[in-house]
Amino acid sequence: MLRGLSQERLSEIISANDKFVGHVERAERAPSLKKLIKIAQILDTDIKNLFD
Repeated sequence: MLRGLSQERLSEIISANDKFVGHVERAERAPSLKKLIKIAQILDTDIKNLFD
């Protein structure tokens, strides 16, 4: 959990399947650029930080 958001809640906010964030974290699925931008905005970080 980051910024007080669960994976499920973050998925809801970005209008994705409830397991989406977990799949992305485990590199099982690749998010679209649009979703990456939205995730970065929600987490108040640069997109490049999502790849560290």
